[in-house]
Amino acid sequence: MGLPGDKIQFIDANLYLNNSEILKSKIKNKTEINCGNRIIDVYRFEEKLPNGKKFHTVDLKDYTYQN
Repeated sequence: MGLPGDKIQFIDANLYLNNSEILKSKIKNKTEINCGNRIIDVYRFEEKLPNGKKFHTVDLKDYTYQN
């Protein structure tokens, strides 16, 4: 995600790289992923970095975001 010297922050459930918010779009409301022997409900997002690269990420559905 970041390179040496980059500033990475997570503020109010939003990701920032060098003081610029990384844009994310929800692409799926209900997704299940395997974590060991558990199945976890998540939201799936696509994040777009300043260089144009896109990545899929997931956030837990039943979790309080913390900075």
